Amino acid sequence: MKGAESVELLLAETASALVSAWKQGIIEERHLKNAVHAMALLSGTNIKFHQKKEILESSVEIAIKENLSVYDAVYIALAAKLKIPLLSMDRKQIEAARKYRVKIAEPSDFE
Repeated sequence: MKGAESVELLLAETASALVSAWKQGIIEERHLKNAVHAMALLSGTNIKFHQKKEILESSVEIAIKENLSVYDAVYIALAAKLKIPLLSMDRKQIEAARKYRVKIAEPSDFE
């Protein structure tokens, strides 16, 4: 698989996970800042970001029908719209994505 596509929300979610790891003492503050800096530098080089407004209505529909957060539904909506695989470890999100004929990415897809 070459490159990836996502919504801009990915950056905030990744940064949030890094901050949580720092708060739990899993990583040091300097590693957190280095990771966020690297993420900012690399964003857009191998990931094409899409505006959430492109898929807002379909995201809300999926969230309502599947009892998901809009945050989880937006990734399903984007994958369905672009006909691309979804990379997720969230069982509920994966089950919902399959209802919309979204392929789930496998680790071998990245080799």
